[in-house]
Amino acid sequence: WSLTGKSGTLTDSAASTSPKIMLEGWEKLVQWVNSHRHSNGNDGQDTGGPTSQFNGSITE
Repeated sequence: WSLTGKSGTLTDSAASTSPKIMLEGWEKLVQWVNSHRHSNGNDGQDTGGPTSQFNGSITE
């Protein structure tokens, strides 16, 4: 595989993507993690929102 620049491409033998696209997807996932509400399997009762905020750090 090869990686070239923030606006470049991430490529292997099967696929290609852009670090910019990956970052945008990650930021949207972090936003969703910090805003969605959980429901359980018993009639979908709300079990509340997140108890702590995820900052998106890969070391968290």
